[in-house]
This record gives sequence, structure tokens and C-alpha cells, in this order.
Amino acid sequence: MIINKFLFTLKEREKLLEDMENKITYLQSVISTLKDDSLLADEKLKALQEEVRFKWYVCFGMLHVLESEAQDTEDRVEAVNLKVEKPISCCYFNGCFTRFDGQRMLMVIGTVCKL
Repeated sequence: MIINKFLFTLKEREKLLEDMENKITYLQSVISTLKDDSLLADEKLKALQEEVRFKWYVCFGMLHVLESEAQDTEDRVEAVNLKVEKPISCCYFNGCFTRFDGQRMLMVIGTVCKL
């Protein structure tokens, strides 16, 4: 009877050890999966960080282009303003007043001129 009890206790302990081994194997599997997931998350994070850096680079490049285009536009507007602000000469020719900007007739005041 004592031997049977001892064998029964031994079998219980073997069963407990087997259960513990299974739990350890399961936990090692979970740890491995978590490590893999962690590595995957790190790779995704690095890719996202690289994408953000690239987008900032593109934005700053576009900002520089926009600033340059804005300056070019301001320069062109200023050049046009200088042309518009040229002194306009008036003359009296053939019985009418005519205004010129140096290249073309802008307005005829009075009768139509015949050249």
C-alpha cells in the first residue's frame, strides 16, 4: 500500500512536471512571438520615421521653390509697375491731343488724328 501511494504520488509529480514543461514551452513561444512582434513594430516605426523625414525634406524643398517663385513674381510685378509709371508725354498733332508712353498711343483726346 505504501508503494502504491508512493507510485501514485510519483505519477502525480510527473504529471505536474509535464504540465509545467508544457507551460514553460507555451510561455517561451509567447515570448518568441512578442519578440517577433516587437521587431516588426520597430521596423514599422523606423519606416514611418524615414517617411516623415522624407516628407519634411520635400516640404522644405517645396517651401524654397514657392519662396523663389514668389520673389520672381514680385520682381516681375515691380518691373511692370516701373513700365507703367514711365512718364507719359502728350502732344498736340494735327488738331488733337494724343498721349504716348514712348511706344504706343494710349488715348486720343479730342478729334481723331490723321497721320
